[in-house]
Amino acid sequence: MREYLKEAPDTAFIYGAIYAGDNTRRGVVQEWNKQTGKKKAHQQKREIDFLSHLRGEVIQGLSPVNLDMPDNPMVRWACTDVDQKIDPKVFCSKLWVYDQSLFPFKSLNGRWHVYKFFDEWTDVKEAKKIAKNIERELLDRGYDVDKTHTLPTGYSSESPGSWIILPYANDENVCYSPKGNPLNISQFIFRYKMRTHPLIAGAVGMQEQQGGRPKVMWNACLYMHHNKVDTTPEELNFNLGKSLSENALENAKGVEEYDEDYLNRNMNNYLEELCNDRFPFEKTKEKEEKPKRAAGLVSYKFNEFCQRKYPSVFYYYFPFISSECVGLGWALAGVGKTLFMFDLLFHLSQGKKFLHWVHSCPNDPPSILYVEFEMASRQLQERALEIAERENFKVNENNFRIATLGDQPHGQYRMLTTPEGRKDIEITAQQMFEETGKKPVIVIDNIRFSMGDFDEKEGSNWIPLVMWCAEMRAKGFSIIYLHHATNVGDKFSGSSYANSNVNVEFMLRRPKEEEMHPDYDEDHYTQFVFQFKKMRENVIGALTPFLIVTCKTTHQWYEFPILNKTERKVEELLDEGWSVDRIVKENKDKDGKSKEGFSRANVFKVKKKLEVNKAKDETKEHY
Repeated sequence: MREYLKEAPDTAFIYGAIYAGDNTRRGVVQEWNKQTGKKKAHQQKREIDFLSHLRGEVIQGLSPVNLDMPDNPMVRWACTDVDQKIDPKVFCSKLWVYDQSLFPFKSLNGRWHVYKFFDEWTDVKEAKKIAKNIERELLDRGYDVDKTHTLPTGYSSESPGSWIILPYANDENVCYSPKGNPLNISQFIFRYKMRTHPLIAGAVGMQEQQGGRPKVMWNACLYMHHNKVDTTPEELNFNLGKSLSENALENAKGVEEYDEDYLNRNMNNYLEELCNDRFPFEKTKEKEEKPKRAAGLVSYKFNEFCQRKYPSVFYYYFPFISSECVGLGWALAGVGKTLFMFDLLFHLSQGKKFLHWVHSCPNDPPSILYVEFEMASRQLQERALEIAERENFKVNENNFRIATLGDQPHGQYRMLTTPEGRKDIEITAQQMFEETGKKPVIVIDNIRFSMGDFDEKEGSNWIPLVMWCAEMRAKGFSIIYLHHATNVGDKFSGSSYANSNVNVEFMLRRPKEEEMHPDYDEDHYTQFVFQFKKMRENVIGALTPFLIVTCKTTHQWYEFPILNKTERKVEELLDEGWSVDRIVKENKDKDGKSKEGFSRANVFKVKKKLEVNKAKDETKEHY
């Protein structure tokens, strides 16, 4: 394993380029017990010495985050920590089948580090996202991942964040092949060089009696024959666990009569020959042993129950969105529910008022997880950019996370009708909680597309979703799901079971012609009616519908009471300073009877509506 020391300076240079990262400080291992895996380490404000590290003189580590560009920190690699002692032949094989670009290393304590190397300097936020996806995939496969050690993490403009001890300072901390063979430093560098060519990279370190080195070499030669690869059969042969003889190598080169189509048809078989598992690998989570629980229900005596401390319901926007709530919003397609909810939630995440809803905790707003199942990523991005420009890009981005259909692997979600689909959202929400310290408000837009091919009219089909929402609420999360209305637009589509456990239900609809505000034309403004249909709190007047108007160019928001033409005439007269008595007196027919809509009761009704709206207006800002 130490033959590389003759060329250590050159090796150190190449190794240092692979593990480029923070150049301002290094981690140093002071003590390491090989038997127990326990170690003591500290950090120094000096650049890492890769040569002394590889020689085993000073075992060192670093953060992957390079702060030379403080406005845009970059990384060349990411790492996930699997906190388990697993047989290399098992773990490395399964990792290979899942993703051939990942590199498994045994750590100093005998557990595993999984590295992802990037082809070029990558934005640290993007790299973190990729690392978290790998973390989630490993968790889904039943591995014990230490989520606090996934790198990059903990970085800021002043600090590169958490660091990790680098491999190859000793014979224990090395890379392994898909067959579970330890690789020396030269083999690791070659595998790194060939990481985009799995038929070659996976063959590195192949030993005798491990599936046939001559066949694996022939597969690699066939690949080289049809693809531009910066290596030779001789170089690969040198990096096998044991090189083939010259005759065997020459025989492996006999691939001219086999075309590229033959190669592609057999690719999975060839990849399978490099590991101890099967292709394609079914991405199903291993069975978990659920913790045993005692029989019977947990219960308390009356006085005992009264004395227990339960978290109180906390409203972010009273009486609309609260902690531990389940909400349902619905509308006909094209009315504007996504437009409305996306902007409302943005304001909620930033601690800002929206229309008349005053934020209860502007200095510590909740986080939002917005899961978009219908709209194209680009469409939603355009809306997000409009908001960002309006806010002069002063955004607390950590509080608003967006997942779109187009950004998912193969442009697909796992449906919420499946445990896996619900788990995807739960895992992401939990990650946000760990990152921000706040359990996010989860918004699903929209529920019809999230459920896939199911009969929404059948109440029993809603049970998994309803029960899951109840469970998430019990865990301290809030969920709001958007839905379509019936063709008539008077109720949500499907079974009434869809709203069986919601705390708040609201609807949007197009205003009738007489309800539309005459000062806002349809070419420049969008108008719709908002109405609560159900809510937890009994608030006087809260169920009264009102008109919302938004400008298509400035994206400002306004709200007004719903008035017909006669009521708007009353509004004009009141604005001009007319008293109720004068309005009634001046609007009588020749028989002395009040004209339709101008009775004292109706005038007072309009006056009350305007007073309520004025009270709202005193607490709101227009955006």
